[in-house]
Amino acid sequence: MTHLQLIEMLYRHKDEIHQAYMHTGTLGASDELIKSTLFIKVADEYQLNQTYITFVDSILDRVDYGVVFEDYEKENAKLILLRKKYLQHKKPYYKEQISKLIDDIYLRFFYRDNHIRLLLKKLEHDVSLEIEIIIEEANAILHDISELIDANDKIYKTFVEIQELDDDIKTKLTKLEIDFFRFSNNIENYISQLQRFIIQTKEKRRQNRLFMQVANDILNEKDIKLDDHLLADTSTRCYTIEYTKRKKVKSLPSFYDTALLKKALKSLELTKSKRASANSKLQETAPQKLLMVDIDVIVARLDENKPYDIYTFLKEQKDLFKQEDEIFKVYLHLLSYTNINYRNTFNMDGIRCVEWRG
Repeated sequence: MTHLQLIEMLYRHKDEIHQAYMHTGTLGASDELIKSTLFIKVADEYQLNQTYITFVDSILDRVDYGVVFEDYEKENAKLILLRKKYLQHKKPYYKEQISKLIDDIYLRFFYRDNHIRLLLKKLEHDVSLEIEIIIEEANAILHDISELIDANDKIYKTFVEIQELDDDIKTKLTKLEIDFFRFSNNIENYISQLQRFIIQTKEKRRQNRLFMQVANDILNEKDIKLDDHLLADTSTRCYTIEYTKRKKVKSLPSFYDTALLKKALKSLELTKSKRASANSKLQETAPQKLLMVDIDVIVARLDENKPYDIYTFLKEQKDLFKQEDEIFKVYLHLLSYTNINYRNTFNMDGIRCVEWRG
């Protein structure tokens, strides 16, 4: 079977392959897929070849918590052996094998870096697992990543040794040096990121347990400690609680002036508005004079100048205002007039521009 024929076979059975990939297996499979070893029978079920799944996951940027970060002892040992044989025999075959092995190690570093990045992203956004399991997975990943630092150092030392063998090998390693350095540097960043994530997740677990404990105490009416905490600071407390059969807010604290408080509350009472009939007409209320300034003088000046921005214009009439806060109060008062026009712009004070039409 050629590569093109393989692609055609995958297309012919795309639905069958997709179903097996999405559901991790199927009870049946086409003979062509079984003969090609794309499907392998495991017990009573046919499963996709793991190599194919790994290929698809890498292309689709998918990664599972069960990903294994391999060590590089065998590759490092093979590099050392090939270097030794090349020095002894000077045969091009050994140089070609060294070059291929460098490419293989580079690709493994590349996919490993990508897998770790995706794993950390999955950990941070995974809402399907319990916090305990997430912490467990994070610790396992941290352990595996930490072991890679030693492997990186050994590979790097071997690269330094073999780059002196030949100019072609030295050129290749020089081109890949920046990437290998980036992969190694990323490992340290991933370790720091994982450590912070584990600490934050453990703190989140601790807070969740405290919240659950408080919630259970409230549901079971074991909230005396909470009440004691709320009543501890009398300077901010605005009520007292009397413990009876039915716990209720009984009265205001004694340090409040009750008469003064009642008077203040009465001043805030609103009269009940009358329901408008269908035939009733809205009547415009005449603007009231402000006691603080002579509003007639201000209106006269507005009629004369017809400013684009009333508030900015008022700020310029310093002879009419004793205090700066009076300007804004007059501005609000003038908004009740009908001869104004709201603009879609704002002045330097962040106040909407209102034009006086006169």
